[in-house]
Amino acid sequence: MILEIAKISVLYSFWGRCIYFGQDFAKVEARQKKDPNMSLRPRVSRISILAVMLAITPAPLLQAQTFEETLLSVQSGDYSDALAVFTQHAEQGNATSQVQLGVLYFNGTGVPKDQEIATNWFRQAAEQGNPRGQLFLGSSLLTGQGITKNPTEGFEWLALSADQGDPDAQYALAREYWSGGDAANKDRKQAIEWLLKAADQDHVAAQALLGDAFFFGDGVNRDRSQAAIFYTKAATAGHAHSQQSLGWSYANGDGVDRDLAKAFFWYEKAAMQGLADAQNYIGQAYTFGYSVKPNPKLAAEWYEKAAKQGNSDAQISIGLAREFGKGVELDYRKARYWYLKADKSGNKTGLYHYALLGYYGKGEPQNISGALGLIQLAAGWGEPNARALLEKIEAEKQRSAAARKATTERFLKMLFDTGVMLATAPPNNNGRGPNEFEENQRRIKAQMDMSMATVGASLLLLP
Repeated sequence: MILEIAKISVLYSFWGRCIYFGQDFAKVEARQKKDPNMSLRPRVSRISILAVMLAITPAPLLQAQTFEETLLSVQSGDYSDALAVFTQHAEQGNATSQVQLGVLYFNGTGVPKDQEIATNWFRQAAEQGNPRGQLFLGSSLLTGQGITKNPTEGFEWLALSADQGDPDAQYALAREYWSGGDAANKDRKQAIEWLLKAADQDHVAAQALLGDAFFFGDGVNRDRSQAAIFYTKAATAGHAHSQQSLGWSYANGDGVDRDLAKAFFWYEKAAMQGLADAQNYIGQAYTFGYSVKPNPKLAAEWYEKAAKQGNSDAQISIGLAREFGKGVELDYRKARYWYLKADKSGNKTGLYHYALLGYYGKGEPQNISGALGLIQLAAGWGEPNARALLEKIEAEKQRSAAARKATTERFLKMLFDTGVMLATAPPNNNGRGPNEFEENQRRIKAQMDMSMATVGASLLLLP
């Protein structure tokens, strides 16, 4: 007895977990958004796509007795009944059972893993026109899993499945056209057409990739509003990368009206799914109060989550939190640790803050000359804070030098004027006493000594 297709999706939730098709894009999103001219580079492998499709395939299931009994067997980890059902009907030529049996062997679910046997069952189903069999056979031929690799034949089977309306096949075909290679020539126009067909059937990965395509103008004219539409569809279905991208759009008012509350909503969903850039944004939101009340403790928690995943901006932020005790216990040692992690990741702001710890003697003996050397190194790498500090130091030096020069000039003039007074003072010849000339000399010398002391003190006080 053939079960309804709708029921099999429940059964297969126990056979494998869905891997997000497009998650590789999240790894380059921050870099791409900083450089909108950067081309979109899909990097999801054929093997990962095949593994996902085999884990969630929704072909109909045959039963030995009742659906409920077979489902309970699968739920309890007893696949013997399901295996018997699939084998019996597959051998009788039922294409849907051939696909299901192939999936069991491909994944090693309830049977020893044997991808060669799996692809044999896929071929039998494919040759009967079963779209899932065609999809899995095509994908196996593209990757060489369980069968000799033959991209040309694999592409043909994918096309047959896609023409029958299978959304996974349409997406897989689009990826072949997108990247080009040994199976098909690169053709972004064809890729977009197949992505649109898959997206119309609510294929989440296709919607996400279309969002990226419209955002970066890759394969289509750049249209941030259209990108936001596709991101929203995928994000609503739980697609982490699209949630993060949609959060970015709302935070920057790009393609949608700027709305920090909605930005926080979508970024938080992506952060909960482990995306480091989203976690860093949530940390910033709690630091600066982006649509939420500032909370240094929560900010530090999110920064640390992102920092542990290698986000260098978050590493600097949690370092600052440790340096100043904001939301976490003050700890200069941990601050140095995170600053150096950021520096090793290529973020020279980490080196700058590490140098300042030594400059001010925080947690270690003060070392101004060593710190200045590190700051000069960071500035040489283009770190803006280091450059600004060095410019400020140089400006102060110039002001000090000018002040010293002016003071020295005043001092010399006073000495000269006093010397002139001594040299030109007339001797006592007015009959008022023989010692009056000597008294005038002593008085002028005292004025010179006082002038020298005043100017010398001024020089010492200059920075």
